[in-house]
Amino acid sequence: MLHGVERYVIEGEGVLEGGLLPKSAANALLSVADPMMTPEKRLLAPKRTFCRLFPEASVLPDAAALIELGLAMETEDGQVAKDSSIAAGFTYFGQFVDHDITFDQTQLTIGGEANPNETPNHRSPALDLDSVYGGGPAARPELYEADGATLKIGVCAISQDGTGAEIGALPHDLPRRGDRVAVIGDKRNDENLALAQLHLAFLKFHNSFVREFQGATPSLTGDRLFARAREATIKHYQRIVLTEFLPRVIDPNALEFILSHGHRFFKPEQHDHMPIEFSVAAFRMGHSMIRPTYEWNRVFTAKATPSRLAEATLSLLFEFTQFSGSDVPGDSPFFGAATLPSNWIVDWRLMFDIDGAPPAAGLSVNRARPIDTQLSLKLNKLPEFSGAGETQPALFSLASRNLLRGRLVKLPNGLEVADAIAAAGLPHNKLTEDQLRGGPHGAKLADVGLLNNPPLWYYILREAETSAFGTLGPVGSAIIAETIVAHIRKADVSVLEDPAINQIQKIPRYTMSDLLNRIGDLNPIG
Repeated sequence: MLHGVERYVIEGEGVLEGGLLPKSAANALLSVADPMMTPEKRLLAPKRTFCRLFPEASVLPDAAALIELGLAMETEDGQVAKDSSIAAGFTYFGQFVDHDITFDQTQLTIGGEANPNETPNHRSPALDLDSVYGGGPAARPELYEADGATLKIGVCAISQDGTGAEIGALPHDLPRRGDRVAVIGDKRNDENLALAQLHLAFLKFHNSFVREFQGATPSLTGDRLFARAREATIKHYQRIVLTEFLPRVIDPNALEFILSHGHRFFKPEQHDHMPIEFSVAAFRMGHSMIRPTYEWNRVFTAKATPSRLAEATLSLLFEFTQFSGSDVPGDSPFFGAATLPSNWIVDWRLMFDIDGAPPAAGLSVNRARPIDTQLSLKLNKLPEFSGAGETQPALFSLASRNLLRGRLVKLPNGLEVADAIAAAGLPHNKLTEDQLRGGPHGAKLADVGLLNNPPLWYYILREAETSAFGTLGPVGSAIIAETIVAHIRKADVSVLEDPAINQIQKIPRYTMSDLLNRIGDLNPIG
């Protein structure tokens, strides 16, 4: 996600562009050029767009009603105490996937309306890790070492733990320029430290294949070596998405249905596009999974220990990046260090369930918040937004912004999409009025007139809230399964290139535990 991006090119409609709050056309958004795209690259870039899986809404919900509902969905830090069974690392793995398949950069204003224009989506919708590779060594040579195959890795700044013991300058940061800007394929992956460390893990994962293939075949160099390592990395990444990530967050039956019976809504001729229902509603389920605090490593942990310095709050995970940590005038990311301080290197044993490597005694794996209708943080507490000069309460509310985005692009309501899924013969269990009323915001839905037309994003989260398995329900699962399967099949490197793969069991399982064990960086600071 890139907060404040409000421009969508929709197939057959042109651009829907504008602020989240309805206002005159005089306040329509201005396009901001992608700094990663030269004019020459921009001319050559395919104009991939968004598309619709379902008809647009015929009647738009009241913006004020959406704002009220959004504000009601957000809780004060710590109020939402329950955890899911999902390892917290998958919250940010989902964000990593999102950045791999969509990138549309436009500054947010509080006014504006639909304005037909053309603008490219500078991210391939295929799950091909172009957010890591940046088009390859020829297109982005600054990302690569002199061999043209190995991705660059950065070095952390020397730091100390709570006892004053030094933690050395370890190779566990993103590569950075002198101004601390990360030199990576997608600058958004330095938005928060969990995401940045995950991006780093994929850099090292690719490099592990470079070493493996070069060791086996010394004559394999340059472009050929890069291509081999890239192919292996992408296929293993796709296997993680299909065999571990999706089964944890969506109904596995939805994934099996798409593999076995094909697409019902996302037609093959649309597969160069990104479904707006996926981008603006279904895949935003991760916002409810965010924790306000994390056990991060032995230095930043909730439990008091001799080496502890502080608790790792979500706010600090934003501070320890260049992308978000320098948004406040006069503020310096990394608290003045040239690169990430070494005491902020993640202990992956606290973010994922690692086979054979449990957390240290007294610590446990962070669990994501449940996928539900309650967000456990206030957006205005994040460095990315504080000090930005915004005075509209709705635009400090992550939930309200999501709901207003749905209105901007005229998403149908959740009940309409549930009816369409049922009509197509997909497994379904449409929410009843009693189920909507029985949720945490049932009274608010009724008060603001949204009970009979619940916003799609809210409906998807409420479905998950009623699920016995803690996953998304029929609507959210169908949208995500159709989109992800299509974009893996469309990739130039794909584990689904064989049409005979029509069951998950036919894809060799690969997990984040396997990836992290392979690169061997589970707990660099001990």
